[in-house]
Amino acid sequence: MRRSYRDRCEGNEGGSLPLHRVGGGVIALALALQVASSLFVNAVVFQDPVIGWLQGLRRVTGGLVVPNLVANLVPMGLVVGGAMFLAGRLRPRDVGWTRASLPVALGGTFAFWVALQAAAAAALLQAGRPLMLASSWTDPGSGSMIGELLGQVLGNALAEETFFCAFLFHALCGTLLEWWGPRAAGCAAALGSQAVFALAHLPNRLLVKGMPADQLAADQVRLLVMGLLFLALYLATRNLLFVVGVHALFNRPVLLFDAPRDLVLLVLLLGLVAVVGFRSLWRVRAGPGESS
Repeated sequence: MRRSYRDRCEGNEGGSLPLHRVGGGVIALALALQVASSLFVNAVVFQDPVIGWLQGLRRVTGGLVVPNLVANLVPMGLVVGGAMFLAGRLRPRDVGWTRASLPVALGGTFAFWVALQAAAAAALLQAGRPLMLASSWTDPGSGSMIGELLGQVLGNALAEETFFCAFLFHALCGTLLEWWGPRAAGCAAALGSQAVFALAHLPNRLLVKGMPADQLAADQVRLLVMGLLFLALYLATRNLLFVVGVHALFNRPVLLFDAPRDLVLLVLLLGLVAVVGFRSLWRVRAGPGESS
């Protein structure tokens, strides 16, 4: 039986993402709406007076509704809802939004979070410092800490991984397979989708953070590498919601103890590489069509 382009791209039998139905017009529409939403969010939503209104909403809700959560309603509505679901006629389950994947996603994300706490505690004890609750839990407070994480899980991380991993990678791969072999198409789709992921952050870096030009190149490389790692985790686990959880922790680790940012990134990177390596090795040993 002939394998679908998705199987040939990622080397996995039994793929369930029917992106063969998505044509070039839908891909172009999704990309255009992604660019438009990124520009609108960073040029309008994250600027005065709108950001002031959103900060007021954050205070009224005790920190639970953060600007990031509200802002990501734009790409979720336009890109995911409009381009992918409406124009592309995809269903939530087609892009990995399934109830069955939720327990593993929650468990895996919690395991990553516990590893972060253990590493932070070990670093403090090694330095001879007492284990004390991180100051961020009192100022700005627990509501804001939880709200920031929810803003990632239900907003930024969810929107980005749904579009760049679950949609754009497979859509590009299916298009490129018309001319290239599976390996070349898969590599090009991975680089292309995650390069767009990196470029999509430019409006934020320029309009919100005011990042100097001499730092943009290094930031773009970092984002490209992180995007490729998230994509590798997605292809290794086939669980988009788990990737969303890990992505959220990269952005908002919600540490119980104060720890250097570099330590947080190191632990998450090691954990991510370990999961990808283990899953890849398991599939090699299990053979085609036998892994779960």
